[in-house]
Parts: sequence; structure tokens; C-alpha cells
Amino acid sequence: MTKLNYIKICTKASYAIRTIKNKFNYTYTFGLPSQLLSYDASGASDTWAMMVAKIPYAYTVELGPTSQESYENIEFFYGFHVEDKKIKYIVERAYAGLRDYMKTFVFKINKDILSEIDKQCAFDFDILKKNSSGYWN
Repeated sequence: MTKLNYIKICTKASYAIRTIKNKFNYTYTFGLPSQLLSYDASGASDTWAMMVAKIPYAYTVELGPTSQESYENIEFFYGFHVEDKKIKYIVERAYAGLRDYMKTFVFKINKDILSEIDKQCAFDFDILKKNSSGYWN
């Protein structure tokens, strides 16, 4: 990864991070996995995507739980276990950030297209709750 590419990736990621902070008062941190994560993450798929497949913008997004949440409830510290009641909010935050991140690739956005994307990507948690076995309770 070049320095210029890293700057572009940081700039684009900042749109998503800012949206999530403004809309949900929740802060995501951006950076290299080796600098941010409290565990080894060598050979990540985003590295392969950039170096081998030549995909210029590749990310790994870790959605939760946060370190603070993990320490408050040690049961969730090891692994990526998230309480069912938190999944909806994690998805809503991630989608809001992803939506604004996508805007960085389009010069002029047709509001009808964004509206259609919102409809197609909408998550109806009431339906999921009724149709799932054990999840979303």
C-alpha cells in the first residue's frame, strides 16, 4: 500500500466514521489492524485484496463488541459474541456509515437511487424476530 493510497482510504473511511458519530454518538476507530487490534491479525483479507487482487479500497470492519463493553461483561471478551439485543443497533450504525462511504465514489448522487438502496437494504427486525429460532428475542 502506498502512502497516497492510505491517505485516500483514511479520507473515505472518515465519512463513515463521522456519520456514525453524528447520528448515533458512537465512535469507530480507523487504522491499521496491527496498530488497533489487541490480537494478531496477520494475513487479513483486506491486505490480500489490495496486494494481490489490486482492489484499491479494501477494509476490515470490526463491528463489536467494543473493548469497554467486553470488560464490563467478561463473558463476551473472548471472541465476537454480541448480545442479541445489540445486533440491530450495530447493523444500523454500520449501514449508516456504509451509505455515506458509498457516496464518496459517486460524483453526483441521484436521490431516487439512494432511496431505492435504502428500501432494498432495510432490515425489518420484526419479521426476523417472528421467523427466527432463538435469535432476536
